[in-house]
Amino acid sequence: MTEENRTKRRTGGSDLADGFQKIDLNGDVFRQIFKHSVIPVIVHDMDMNIIDANDSAVGEFGYEKKPTAQ
Repeated sequence: MTEENRTKRRTGGSDLADGFQKIDLNGDVFRQIFKHSVIPVIVHDMDMNIIDANDSAVGEFGYEKKPTAQ
């Protein structure tokens, strides 16, 4: 059974799952979940300096994402 058939079977035969982001199982799965989560997530250090924020957090709180100097 192909992945497409499994997806259709889980969703009752509809193409409902087509709107969802597909996870690349060969990539960094946790990074992809962080990035595509609809829940705002902010990662910070012990001094409360923001290290990273997902797109939902950026949109929710209205800030721009700037690359950090490394």
